[in-house]
Amino acid sequence: MGRYGNVMLVNGQTEYTMEARRGEVVRLYLTNTANVRPFNVRIPGARMKVVGGDGGRIERLRLRGEGARIGQAVRADMDDEL
Repeated sequence: MGRYGNVMLVNGQTEYTMEARRGEVVRLYLTNTANVRPFNVRIPGARMKVVGGDGGRIERLRLRGEGARIGQAVRADMDDEL
């Protein structure tokens, strides 16, 4: 999976799960700590919207549809409507 490893952690776990109701908006704080690999983040059926990042809050929201790419050493705050 990765250039220097093959284990992805979410909240320190390899098999992280969470529950949410349809129509609920969930805010995710994503940080890519990889030094050479970008990640494509996708939640099937969810509308993802970037609301912030390393530079703080984003004034003009960027809709990402069903996925987003998080670059190396980048943080992204996203609202996801399920």
